[in-house]
Amino acid sequence: MTKGKLGGKKILGFTLMGLGILSWIIFLLLSFSDFPDKAATAILVLITGEVLFIISIILLKNAGKVSNNR
Repeated sequence: MTKGKLGGKKILGFTLMGLGILSWIIFLLLSFSDFPDKAATAILVLITGEVLFIISIILLKNAGKVSNNR
């Protein structure tokens, strides 16, 4: 059994997933900070994290498909 190589789509997908999860953590940490326009910043970080996570799922779903050409 051979090990699969990480392709470009998988690397990009995992990177975007990591950034999405990191933005969720930043969103949680924003609740403990005190600065002006905290609500707008929190919403922007949360939406960015969701978009990055959804894109990463799409990339990883398509990268996992293997063609069965014989």
